[in-house]
Amino acid sequence: MRNSSDLPPNGPGGPGLRIPQFNKPSRGRILVSVVIGAVLLVLFFARGLSTFYVNVLWFDALDRGDVYWGILRSKVELAAIFSLGCFVFLWVNLLIADKIAPLTLPNTPEDQTVMRIREATAKSRGKLRIALAALIGLMLGLPAASQWQDWLMFRHREPFSVGEPLFQANVGFYVFRLPFAQFVVSWAFGALVLVTIIATAFHFINGSIRPQDRVQRVTPQAKVHLSVLLAGGTLLRAADYWLSKYELTSSTRGVVRGALYTDVNAQLPALNLMILVSLAVTALLMWNIRQRGWRLPVLGMGLWVVVALVAGTVYPAVIQRFVVQPNVSTREIPFIQRNIEATKAAMGIDNVERISTTFERVTAEDINADNAPLRDVRQLDPVQMRERFALDEGRSSFYRVTDLDVDRYSIDGRMQQVLVAARELNTDGIPNRTWVSRHLIYTHGCGVIAAPASVVTDDGRPSYIDLKVTRPEIYFGDGLSGYAVVNTSQNEQACPGVASSTYEANGGIQVNSFTRRVALAINFGEFNLFGSNLITSESEIMLVRDVRDRVKKIAPFLHFDADPYPVVINGQVKWIIDAFTTSNRYPYAETA
Repeated sequence: MRNSSDLPPNGPGGPGLRIPQFNKPSRGRILVSVVIGAVLLVLFFARGLSTFYVNVLWFDALDRGDVYWGILRSKVELAAIFSLGCFVFLWVNLLIADKIAPLTLPNTPEDQTVMRIREATAKSRGKLRIALAALIGLMLGLPAASQWQDWLMFRHREPFSVGEPLFQANVGFYVFRLPFAQFVVSWAFGALVLVTIIATAFHFINGSIRPQDRVQRVTPQAKVHLSVLLAGGTLLRAADYWLSKYELTSSTRGVVRGALYTDVNAQLPALNLMILVSLAVTALLMWNIRQRGWRLPVLGMGLWVVVALVAGTVYPAVIQRFVVQPNVSTREIPFIQRNIEATKAAMGIDNVERISTTFERVTAEDINADNAPLRDVRQLDPVQMRERFALDEGRSSFYRVTDLDVDRYSIDGRMQQVLVAARELNTDGIPNRTWVSRHLIYTHGCGVIAAPASVVTDDGRPSYIDLKVTRPEIYFGDGLSGYAVVNTSQNEQACPGVASSTYEANGGIQVNSFTRRVALAINFGEFNLFGSNLITSESEIMLVRDVRDRVKKIAPFLHFDADPYPVVINGQVKWIIDAFTTSNRYPYAETA
């Protein structure tokens, strides 16, 4: 060993060899890093807060704040309930696993490793339990918010006036209660499986589970704990089998929807058997607490798997193949009749009145005496005419025709079929694509193009008519994206034949405060929304301008038709979209 005095100058390597020096970062660098991190964090949360605030303003502007807050409240309730429930359940089980851990372990290498881990984490054990339980609770609880609609239907359930023939249960049970009940059971089973795995890992770390010990691999206390958890899992499986019985009324195994011969005579008995087997395994797990080993519960679970495979899968498949398929016409008739009756009731056509009538021969004189229906026969196909309408009436690159619809209007005192298309804004065709042009000047489409469906010109073209549109501006459309700011000090592009165009309704967010302008600028990442002097306290910003997106956001619980269509009412262009309350949970009924 050489003394330090014997070392050559500048280090052991002699002259020219330098030992690298690692300097601590200066306070200035640390301060800069902290500031940058803080700014990024603020921007991240600012974007989320601005989006939330803009959504609140948008719903309030449409007088639909109750929808937004109602849905948000339901999501928060679900996330809080399931997260807190999972947190408490996991924390209690981790606490139990720590409390029943053996105080001392044999002096083996494996056990000494366990003891070192326990000693290293002794002071932070409580914090570790809380942190792990909180993390898992959030991971499992937050996704539950997506079930808000089933939760609201469960809370506000109402009975139907009719039941179903298999279990005699009210149809309202299937529509309002069953979906959320199935989710709760499924979620609880998944959470219990994860908690059991984590608890087992804690028992291993604590030394309560010692695979290397041939005499006692699991301590009696850990055995009780894990047996109770496993018994809870088998009880939840029994509950799942019980709910699955009701799902048979929506089975798609056979020729029609609903519980058919195989479901009633094979699958249903199998599910009842599986419920009994699950309860039996639960009893075995609890009884085995006072017994040595795990042989009996393992045999019970093995039998459970075999019964599930044979009775739940193989037996119904055999019945379907060799009993039902060769005799479908006789085996399935009673169940098909149930399907027909349920479908008629679900569609509201179970009380249709039938009227028999006879037809007489129609003569030319009869036709001439009443030829109004013939005069209204459609000669123009809306699919083929869409391109023709676009070519004839597009006028400018910043207008477009996206669809052609058939409606009825009074023309010359007679109701006639009319082809109608909205002349919508084409954002891709806007000239001079500055921010002002795209969002302040070219803000709307203009009017409609219309022609009687039963009239053509000599050269086969549509005979266009005027539907007396006095306010042609169209600020919302079919597929219209982006935002527009109206009522600014910048004049909007006027529609043909109109001196000026201004927005006079209440479909936008008023930009009348400093806070709103900041929130909008952050939300869209556009400084002009804050800094432009063209925006005044009277200005409004139009968001969600696609008709379908707009109604889906306002009423997400409705099912909408895919084709909105424009109509002219009192000189204004309005959009109509058909909406329905629907459910695919009506037992035995076919779905549309």
